[in-house]
Amino acid sequence: MRAAGAGMLIWLAPVAAAHAVPAFAVQTSQPCAACHVGAFGPQLKPFGRDFKLHGYVGNDGQDHGLPLAMTTRLAFTHTGAPQGGGAAPGLRPNDNTTLETISLFYAGKITPNTGGFIETTFEGVAQKQHLDNVDIRHTGTGEWLGHELLWGVTANNGPTVTDPWNSTPVWGFPYNRSSIAPRPTGATLIDGGLAQRAGGLGAYLLWNDLIYAEVDAYKRTLNARLALQYVDYFTFNGTSANARDNNNLYLSASTG
Repeated sequence: MRAAGAGMLIWLAPVAAAHAVPAFAVQTSQPCAACHVGAFGPQLKPFGRDFKLHGYVGNDGQDHGLPLAMTTRLAFTHTGAPQGGGAAPGLRPNDNTTLETISLFYAGKITPNTGGFIETTFEGVAQKQHLDNVDIRHTGTGEWLGHELLWGVTANNGPTVTDPWNSTPVWGFPYNRSSIAPRPTGATLIDGGLAQRAGGLGAYLLWNDLIYAEVDAYKRTLNARLALQYVDYFTFNGTSANARDNNNLYLSASTG
């Protein structure tokens, strides 16, 4: 299929499916740009990385209530050629406007040392609700060899959700894309194959803001397979190759 044009995104607000969550901004009294590259995410700056590693508990000392948030995403999709039989049940072969997602978040502090990012998403085209990315952390600090040692444990539902820089597959490009546009079908297992399909427990250390190590164990919920993953984030970031959705033109509008 030949490309119909370049991809285009229209943002109605700086928070959207790219996971810059407004509840975090309210809790910290900081703009989205304090944590995220480009303000809308998902990649993290040093401040955002530290906020995540410390268990999402950083705050301004004020009581803002429960850290809840909601985002929605709409899309208009035009493909280079019509899709026979319709782009999806009930849709035309081309030029469709769709409700892509409605996402609800609990995103922030649970206890003084425990916090979480918990997302549930309704998919408008598929008409189904599912538990999306989950990362619940408990953290503490100490000292080793005269330098600060940060430690944490995490319960999450997919490899790379815990990436301190939000740059590996589950947070990877493209951040928003049409659910009804054709896309490549080939991908490695780590590139989304286990996202929201596994339950995992992990532990991590950050010493002197210099050396980071993490170990996670996952049990795939579909076939009960247990996998042990060691992720060195200083080298792992370069191994993912997400397919770019260049063959389609779509407009994505987000509010939150």
